[in-house]
Amino acid sequence: MVAGPQEPDRIALIVLYFVIFTIGFVGNSLVCFIILTKRVAITTTTIFLCNLAFIDLILLLSLVPMKVARQFTLGYILGTALCKIEGYLGTVCLANASLTLVVMGVDKYIAIAKPFKRHYFRKRWAIAIVCIIWILTSLVMMVPLINNAVEYFYYQPAATCIGFCYSYWNSLVAARIYYVFVLSFDFICPSLMIIYFYSTIAIYVIKTKRMHRYGLVKKFYSRRKRQILKMLIAVVAAFYVCWTPYSILTLLRVFRTININTVPYLRQLSNYFLLLTFCSAAINPIIYGLYHENFKASMKLMYSASTRTHSYTISRTRTISRTSTAGSFNARNAERQKSIMRHKLAVLRANSNQQSEVAKV
Repeated sequence: MVAGPQEPDRIALIVLYFVIFTIGFVGNSLVCFIILTKRVAITTTTIFLCNLAFIDLILLLSLVPMKVARQFTLGYILGTALCKIEGYLGTVCLANASLTLVVMGVDKYIAIAKPFKRHYFRKRWAIAIVCIIWILTSLVMMVPLINNAVEYFYYQPAATCIGFCYSYWNSLVAARIYYVFVLSFDFICPSLMIIYFYSTIAIYVIKTKRMHRYGLVKKFYSRRKRQILKMLIAVVAAFYVCWTPYSILTLLRVFRTININTVPYLRQLSNYFLLLTFCSAAINPIIYGLYHENFKASMKLMYSASTRTHSYTISRTRTISRTSTAGSFNARNAERQKSIMRHKLAVLRANSNQQSEVAKV
């Protein structure tokens, strides 16, 4: 690691990445396990949540180790292959997550505002939509696999060549067109669609509550549905809070509005904006546990089961230990009694021999 004024920032970033990785990996693994083992009812919502958890696991397992490794080195040392994979996975996962959130919004919109068309979103359709999203994003976002490469420069203070992971373009216009397309596909268009669907849902719910208050319609909106809707809104809010700063900064850099190398503290700020994009992977499982009753119940059951197993293991170990201790004590006591009996028999034999000798005399 290169020492210098940025050393505290490096340590802070490494610690924060470790915390995010730990929480996100455990939480999303638990979410996938609960859904795949059918500990919750398999619905279209849980299918989409499982896809989001899977996306978060890919980000955590592939990109976080790369980001941490770069904190220990000067320049990029992971090679051209990982440079391509890093850029590709980042864009694919972002596009996949945003499109999944859009589909979840459409699903809830149909379920609440158009309940008679609910058959359009069955479980099989949800699985098919998830597969289509993966295929579409994997094909559309292939540019980093082609353009990304590592370029080496001579770094005078260290008297060595260091590498940087770049995306190469023949012209600046082509690069700007591509990045505007990526931001539109990954971020802007999904945001507009999500705002439309969730605002429509909110308006419909408010109108329905008013009509129910005046006795015009029956109450249909259960507490469980309200909790699921709150959960989805919280997931969407967390996603955009975590991704918006870095997306705006990327757009400004592409159009050369700002230069992070010349603006004080902007490079450090960009590192924390990048770190913030991974926070959604750690926040999502917490949101599921807070708002989704079935997830909360399943997590409590798994925790209590693991606690009971741990307690049983400890008590069993203590019982075996006590049994073995008592057994060893009993064995030692029996051996001691045998030695005492042998000693008494020897004394009796000696006395009898002496008495026989006296009788002969």
